[in-house]
Order: sequence, then structure tokens, then C-alpha cells
Amino acid sequence: MPGIWACWSRSRIIESRPPQYPPVAQAAGVSGQVILEAHVGEDGRVVDVRVIEGHRLFDEAALASVRSRRYEPLLLNGVRSDFLVTITLTFRIRR
Repeated sequence: MPGIWACWSRSRIIESRPPQYPPVAQAAGVSGQVILEAHVGEDGRVVDVRVIEGHRLFDEAALASVRSRRYEPLLLNGVRSDFLVTITLTFRIRR
């Protein structure tokens, strides 16, 4: 993917929907995490997202949450650029 920058600093999220704990995982008392990589467009919206690793019960909830995100656009030399960001979402049952 030419022209895409890897973003090592924390990109500022300006809109997002928190992940919903999957009912099956909650009923089973399962916790876990999902690591994802998102391609964010010049406008700050998530263009594509994929699961790198994680507990399969949480994949869909994690993907839906990350797809809802909008980031502050990344400026490189004053020009808006798309970028990649790695995201870790942790799902824990509160007791």
C-alpha cells in the first residue's frame, strides 16, 4: 500500500463506539483481548481493519468498534495523510 504511513504515536480518536461484550463470552465468564490493525484514511475515517491476533469470541465486537472510530487527520508537512494504527482491545468481566 504505497503512501500509507505507520503511526507510532497515539492518534487522537474524535469519535468511537465502545465494544459490546459478546453475550456468549459473558455467559461463559470468558475474558480476552484482540489486537487489530486499522488503515485510517486522509479524512480520519477507518478504511479497513483486520484482526492480527486475539480470542475469536471477541473478534466481531472488536472489529465493529474500530470501524466506528474517527481519528483526527494525520498531517505530514501540512498535508493530510492516511496511516496504519495498531489497536489492542481488552475484554474483562467485571465482578
